[in-house]
Amino acid sequence: MAYWIRQFFDPRGRLNRAKFWLFFAIYYGTGVAFVAIVLSISAAELRGTAAIAINVAMTAIAIAMLAGAIIVPIKRLHDRGKSGWWWIGYLCAPAIVMVPLVTLAPKADLPPGFLASFVAAGFVFGVWIFIELGALRGTVGNNRFGPDPLAKAPD
Repeated sequence: MAYWIRQFFDPRGRLNRAKFWLFFAIYYGTGVAFVAIVLSISAAELRGTAAIAINVAMTAIAIAMLAGAIIVPIKRLHDRGKSGWWWIGYLCAPAIVMVPLVTLAPKADLPPGFLASFVAAGFVFGVWIFIELGALRGTVGNNRFGPDPLAKAPD
């Protein structure tokens, strides 16, 4: 158990593609279960101690999911030989472009296709992130973030 906690919740080191995809399979599966539980709880209208206990447990699960969703891509970037700080750029770049565009677009007389070009650029950026994190192999051998997770252990 400690091995998996270290793999998915410790930002140090590297994470290969298989573990990256395993984490997100677990992440999305947990998310679906999370929504189902929340819907069933709201339908049951629990009160008192049971409601508090379930809310505390659900909050802990949500925090763990958020932490993993931040840390796992950072470790994947480490495997690619890049700093984890790139993840902030990956998350913020679309917002930096889209927020001013969405707030100004209704007030501005924009040429046809202007907004569509930004949507297309956002799609291309998303595909690039998908390829970078989920498809490309990490650096072969040791890098500044640690040993190659796919390297064979010496006999």
